Amino acid sequence: MIGKLVGNVDQVFDETIILDIAGVGYEVHCPERVIKLLGNDRKNVTLYIETRIRDDIIKLYGFPSLNERICFRLLQTVQGVGAKMALTVLGLLSTEELGRAISLNDDKLFSKVPGIGPKVAKRIIVELQDKFILDKNIQSQSSSIESDSALSALVNLGYGRLEAARALSQISNRNEKNLTIEELIKLSLKELS
Repeated sequence: MIGKLVGNVDQVFDETIILDIAGVGYEVHCPERVIKLLGNDRKNVTLYIETRIRDDIIKLYGFPSLNERICFRLLQTVQGVGAKMALTVLGLLSTEELGRAISLNDDKLFSKVPGIGPKVAKRIIVELQDKFILDKNIQSQSSSIESDSALSALVNLGYGRLEAARALSQISNRNEKNLTIEELIKLSLKELS
């Protein structure tokens, strides 16, 4: 699986870009907002990739942060939300706006997104309330691979996602930086006990 690509943007289309890496062009589907953010800055672009393999096609979805890729995956756990709709949501709403809408139970914000009706909007809010990382400290922290892996490890140990994320946030608030995954897990377990 492809997890990350770094290259130069060769071409930009409505929903896709061609990312040139050593002469090989990868077609990557990106949220509309991300394509607009590229602007003239097309050198050394880093995208975190979600790879989808279907019968006869491989699709790559690209995001500027691990947090956006996580949101893309989480949105698709909701019944009635596929990859195209999740990409559209992230094309119009930042992860912060998405988190705010979910935490404030604001289904009207989702009405901006084409294809999402009131039922799907309510379903997104209800199904993602306990899964979505809402705290800004947690969001900025979850952009690192170490904290994302630590969060997954804590969830696998039986802690709730929000509970584990809050423990990681407490560590972040103490300005403890450059910790290994093992150190993050150890300090989080102390927070949780």
